[in-house]
Amino acid sequence: MDDTVDKHHEEAGARVVERFFPSIVVDCVRQHVAAKRCICATDPNYFAQLSPASVHSLKLQGGPMSPAEIEEFEKHPNIKEIVRVRYLDDAGKIAGMRTPDFAHYAPMLQRAVDTHCRVG
Repeated sequence: MDDTVDKHHEEAGARVVERFFPSIVVDCVRQHVAAKRCICATDPNYFAQLSPASVHSLKLQGGPMSPAEIEEFEKHPNIKEIVRVRYLDDAGKIAGMRTPDFAHYAPMLQRAVDTHCRVG
């Protein structure tokens, strides 16, 4: 809440994962903020559910998209996946939700990295 400028975390995250994961994963990371901005512009119920911190960061990130921005964003070839991941990210913010620890997911992540690095 103390931030006064957008730190572009989506771009930083995309740069980290792009060496290890396929482009669809990188797109979901890179377009993470754009998805939030688009959904906020098109779904008033979504905006109403944002935490105060998320509303604050949305303002720093440019606020809800304009109609022209939405039209351009919706041209992205992975739009469905990007928006789906955004909703999954939000669902993971439920206080007290029990989830497996990192060790549960590590083998799946390692397989994805191994496959991408062999192919890429």
